[in-house]
Order: sequence, then C-alpha cells, then structure tokens
Amino acid sequence: RLRPDAPRFFHCDLAITGDCAGFAMGHAAPPVEVVRTNPDGSAYRMLSPVIYIDLMLRIAPPVGSQIDIGKIRQFIAMLAAYGTPIKCVTFDGWGSVDSIQILRKTGFESEVVSVDRTDGPYSALRQAAFERRLSVYSYEPFKTEVLALEQDPRTRKVDHVKGGAKDVADAVAGVCWNVIAEEEVLRPQVRAT
Repeated sequence: RLRPDAPRFFHCDLAITGDCAGFAMGHAAPPVEVVRTNPDGSAYRMLSPVIYIDLMLRIAPPVGSQIDIGKIRQFIAMLAAYGTPIKCVTFDGWGSVDSIQILRKTGFESEVVSVDRTDGPYSALRQAAFERRLSVYSYEPFKTEVLALEQDPRTRKVDHVKGGAKDVADAVAGVCWNVIAEEEVLRPQVRAT
C-alpha cells in the first residue's frame, strides 16, 4: 500500500434501488507548491496536498433488490481492522443518518458532506486535477461520469447530463473536499510571489 500510515478519508454517495451508490477512499501525500491568482490578478504561492484516490467503486443495486448499506459499513470496519488508519467517513445527506450514528458508536469520525449544496467539493476536485495534484487509477465509471458533468452557471450546482450518473464522481469529490479541509487546518501556508 502507498503511504500505509497516512490517514484515509472516505466519502459515500448512497443509494438503495433506483440508482447506484458511489464509494471512494483517498489520502493526502506531501504538499507541493502551487501558484494561484487572486481576483485582482496578483499571484501567490501556497502549499497544497497531492490527493491520492486509493479506491473508487460504483455499487449497483441487485436486480429486484436493494443495496445493502450495512455491507459498506462492514467494509470500512474491515479495512480499519486490517490497520487502515481511517480519519473520517462522510456521506451525502440522503439516507445517511443511520450509518453516521452507527459508525460514530463504533469509534469512527463520521458526518454529512453534501457535494450538491455548494460547488466546493467539485471545485476542490477540479483544482487538484488542473494543478496535477490528483492521482487516480483508471476506472471507467469515474472517467465516464466526470467527463459528462455540467455546472449550472446560475446555481453553480454540478450535475450529470440527462441520462448520466455522478455517483463515483460525487464520492471522489467528497474525498478531495475532506482532504483539502483537513490539510488547510494543518497547513494554512500562503506566500505572496
């Protein structure tokens, strides 16, 4: 495993029957210096983490049945039992209260992170990709979803095209958001150029 001691962040985009669930796990690698631009055009340098996505998964509901959400929690617990250092498990808002409560009772930090309420998670994903700070392996569902996303210029909401999906993309965006939020707390370093 790459960086076995690095804290791992999970994000789950839950579903039961009519849609697929998306699941991703990632971690931060040592930060690199990036150059960004202020609204006034001035440049500044800062350290920002490289984000490695360790795991992406689209979970389809069985024909005529439902996705077993408990198995997702069991998988997270199994990884922890094998020594994976889990920092946080987040879920989209829909149907997540029970999972959050159960994970908290078993010692995991868990909360709601919606990738739909603001464009922050997708902005974190896009910025990491553009700055070459996002490392993902080739996974066709993620590639298909992320390349078909659209942003509403009025609401700034990121959504899939009609007939598309964004389950795995949502999960990866949630992981990026969690990694960036954690790293900004640990390393708020900005320097003017």
